[in-house]
Amino acid sequence: MSERTTIDDLNQDLVEGIMKNDTNDDEPVNDTGLTPKEALAMKVREKLIRAECDFIANMLAEKNRNYGDSALNPVRIMSQADPVEQIRVRIDDKLSRIKRGKSASEDVVLDLIGYLILLRIAEKRSNNGFSGALPERSGVSSEGSCEAEAEVRDRSGVPGKKTEVQL
Repeated sequence: MSERTTIDDLNQDLVEGIMKNDTNDDEPVNDTGLTPKEALAMKVREKLIRAECDFIANMLAEKNRNYGDSALNPVRIMSQADPVEQIRVRIDDKLSRIKRGKSASEDVVLDLIGYLILLRIAEKRSNNGFSGALPERSGVSSEGSCEAEAEVRDRSGVPGKKTEVQL
């Protein structure tokens, strides 16, 4: 997983920014209505949100590789339930551990966030494609396919081309 921006790092950015700020901290800046301190604090919080989302995305991608995409494409040896129902059962198990206080050795919050994201993907997939609003930058179409720029180069060094991927 990639290196993570810590809350301490971002709080340090906030403190340093406030100390460098020589304007009147009580007057709003631009048309936002925020004071310089508030604007800087908002920027730091946005960085924290993005850093945490990046961390979770990297964690999910790594777990997906390690577990062989078992949440979204289960092998169905013991259970014939669809992926949506199987993910819901996993979420119930995590919530049960929290309720009983049996989650001391694991990060249940991160697991729950991961399962909720997987549930969102599985539900969209089960509805014959992605029906919810997806970020423009994702490249995912409403039909459940996505275009990805391949970074693979052949031996001659020719860059890869756009590829249609069915989800």
